[in-house]
Amino acid sequence: MKRRGWKYCPTCKTPIQKRSGCNHMSCPSPACNTHFCYICGCLIVKSTLRQEIEGATSAHYRKNCQLFDVHAK
Repeated sequence: MKRRGWKYCPTCKTPIQKRSGCNHMSCPSPACNTHFCYICGCLIVKSTLRQEIEGATSAHYRKNCQLFDVHAK
């Protein structure tokens, strides 16, 4: 999985594969509630509250990584 580019939840280590979409990941493992960045693997927030998730996600992608992959033509 590592060779294929899969990443792991920084909290519970569940493997996650990104197929498309943005780089904001939410762990699919029940009760984990971890949101992390697929680019850098950093924990963004561990929460189920929408306001906390939105605020932490906005802060991470404003300062650190790109929310969407930008491909040059």
